[in-house]
Amino acid sequence: VTIPHKRSVLGVLSSVSPQARALGAANTLVIEKHDRKAIRGENTDAAGFSAAIAAAGFSAAGSKALIVGAGGAARAVIYALIEGKAETVTVLSRRVAKAREVADWFTVTRQSSTRLRAAGLNAESLIAHAADADLLVNATPVGMWPAVEGSIWPEGNAVPSHLTVFDLVYNPDRTRLLQQAASCGARGISGLEMLVQQGARSFFIWTNRQAPIESMRRACKQQLMHEAGRMG
Repeated sequence: VTIPHKRSVLGVLSSVSPQARALGAANTLVIEKHDRKAIRGENTDAAGFSAAIAAAGFSAAGSKALIVGAGGAARAVIYALIEGKAETVTVLSRRVAKAREVADWFTVTRQSSTRLRAAGLNAESLIAHAADADLLVNATPVGMWPAVEGSIWPEGNAVPSHLTVFDLVYNPDRTRLLQQAASCGARGISGLEMLVQQGARSFFIWTNRQAPIESMRRACKQQLMHEAGRMG
């Protein structure tokens, strides 16, 4: 299940997992063995994010995370970071009321030691908050094909080299934001990794078998290259 049906599908399911309930969305449907008419909803987005940062060698525990965006993707990231025991999670959005709404919702519903903050998004606030962060996550569509020159990071400003930059955009695999990060010595993680990891988690839920992650990653990259070539 994908956008725009992740939220609406909850209304027709027999049950949902704790993750799907917390995020208000499901991306994986399971027919229950005990009742073939019963369908359970799961959400593997948060698990995919956690697996992706772990594969890159980043630990959420005790970290300071900065998330740009306040939509469904941001909620999955926040959930994962809270579960991973991040120290602080700051949500930036051009609509500051939306950022506050998301941060407040997690503060109320997820009792944890992680401190949730919210602020407005502009070039100055992004640069200022990033200076004190360990992880920067782009949870917006900025930079997605075909507008591949777009980036949340202001051009002409150096990305702090201590940052790990995770761009949830996976097409293209190497976004403008990741190029900016690499040019400044910052570690970057492509959204393709989250796509593969959440798919692998869905595969495990369906089959109770470990997914062939390398084959999945290779197939995704080949498909993106094929599409890029076809589109010119």
